[in-house]
Parts: sequence; C-alpha cells; structure tokens
Amino acid sequence: MIELALLAALTQPLPKVGVCPLGYYSSGSYCVPGRGTTKEAIEKQGSFCPLGWYSSSGYCVRSR
Repeated sequence: MIELALLAALTQPLPKVGVCPLGYYSSGSYCVPGRGTTKEAIEKQGSFCPLGWYSSSGYCVRSR
C-alpha cells in the first residue's frame, strides 16, 4: 500500500504548457495523470531532460 501512496504523490497534476505529456490528459489549465499511469512528469527546463527521462512536449517523463 505504501508504494501506491508514493506513486500517487509522484503523479500529480501539472500546469499545462502546450500539449500534455504521454500518459496525461488535459483538464482545464492542468495536465492530469491518466488512470493507472505509472509515468512521472515534470516541466522541461531548457532543452534536455535529466538522465533516465525522455522528452514529451514541454515535459520530461519517467516511467516507473
């Protein structure tokens, strides 16, 4: 159960910047994680994503 709580904390709605990242859907001015998504996303800072993350629109995404 702790793993589910941790996953829920990591997959929170993000401010929408253009198109939402893979695994997320648009809801108003936010990108909301899809049901059961295991992808963590952060807003991209600059041109590159951290090691282990991939670029998806204006975000960096990491599969869990």
